[in-house]
Amino acid sequence: MKFLTTHYLQPKQYASDFWRQMDQAFNYPSSGSLIDSYDERSFSPPTELTETDKSYFLSVDLPGMKKEDIKIEVLENSLVISGERQSVKKTDTDGYQRTEKTYGSFKRTFSLPKAVDAENIQAQHQHGVLEITIPKSQEVKSRKIEISQK
Repeated sequence: MKFLTTHYLQPKQYASDFWRQMDQAFNYPSSGSLIDSYDERSFSPPTELTETDKSYFLSVDLPGMKKEDIKIEVLENSLVISGERQSVKKTDTDGYQRTEKTYGSFKRTFSLPKAVDAENIQAQHQHGVLEITIPKSQEVKSRKIEISQK
C-alpha cells in the first residue's frame, strides 16, 4: 500500500543551495556564502574576560588590525573599544586578477564594576590580539580570612 507523502517547499534551503553552488563556482570557502562576504561592514570581534584577585583581563581578537586603527576609552563606568579595519587582497593566478576589498568597523562596550582603578588600565596589541588589564581598586582586592576556633 502506498501512502501519500507531503513535501513542503523550503525556499531558504533552495536559496542556500544556490549560494553554496555559487561559492564553489567562484572558489569561495564552502562554509560561508557570497552574502556573508559582503556583510563585513560591521563585525563584533570575539572577546574573553577573566578575573584574578588583583585585576580583570580582557582579550579581544582583532586579526589584521593595527594598533593605530583601534580606540579604547573609559566613559563613566564603561570601557569602550572601537575600531575600523580595511584590507585589500590582490591575487593573480593563471592570467586572472582578483581584488578583494574589505572594510568594517566595530564598537564594543563593557560595563565596568564600580571598584576598578580606571586610571591604571593598560592595553597591549600583539599578533592581532588586544589585551587589556583592568586593575581592581584596593577596596575590592580579596584577602584570606583566617577562621579561629572558640
